[in-house]
Amino acid sequence: MKFFIEILLIVLALTIFVNYVYYKIYSRPEVKVLKEKLKKLQDKFNEAKSRNNTKEMSKIMREMSEINKKMLKYMLVASLYTIFPIFLAFFYISSKAYALKLTKVVKLPFYIFFIDSLGWLGWYIFCFFTLSILTKRIFKLEY
Repeated sequence: MKFFIEILLIVLALTIFVNYVYYKIYSRPEVKVLKEKLKKLQDKFNEAKSRNNTKEMSKIMREMSEINKKMLKYMLVASLYTIFPIFLAFFYISSKAYALKLTKVVKLPFYIFFIDSLGWLGWYIFCFFTLSILTKRIFKLEY
């Protein structure tokens, strides 16, 4: 199998896994409640801002900061689940590229700022971002 296809398949599996983990964590009822509270507070903040009420604005900002701290906890949990497989795939790809002595993995059909080919890292990043967006759209994920 060509190395660029192998990278593509590894990244596809990773993006599906990462999106699945984030979907499972962010679709919990408590996260949905936090998102709704945050949205209501943002509306209240905009209303207070239009009235130029600084006391109410600071109170709302404190509440929003508390909710954001709770949301950050869920983000960290999702990151802990996904970081190990990402590093594992990253190190596998880099060691294989080093063993094969590959400097260019993919020749581009166009130029990007005088670049006509991508190495393994550029191809990995390109695939990861592209496939991440595509899998979110295909599976209609919003988190």
